[in-house]
Amino acid sequence: MPRLTPLPWKTIECVLSLLGYSFVRQKGSHRIYYGGNLERPIVLPAYPEVGVPIIKNILDTANISRDKFLSLLKNCK
Repeated sequence: MPRLTPLPWKTIECVLSLLGYSFVRQKGSHRIYYGGNLERPIVLPAYPEVGVPIIKNILDTANISRDKFLSLLKNCK
């Protein structure tokens, strides 16, 4: 299984938009996304590089697999 690496926030935002999540608001450097059947919003920090633990948390919140994320990531680079 390929490893996750830190990514720019705009790349992760691209994947979220491909999944149908939409940007709703921002507070400080944290961008909030809603869509689908989320139990809680997806919070994406607008950092130059978002760390792997935060990416894993986003994947858990969005309920998508690492493989699906990596396949969608190819469309966003």
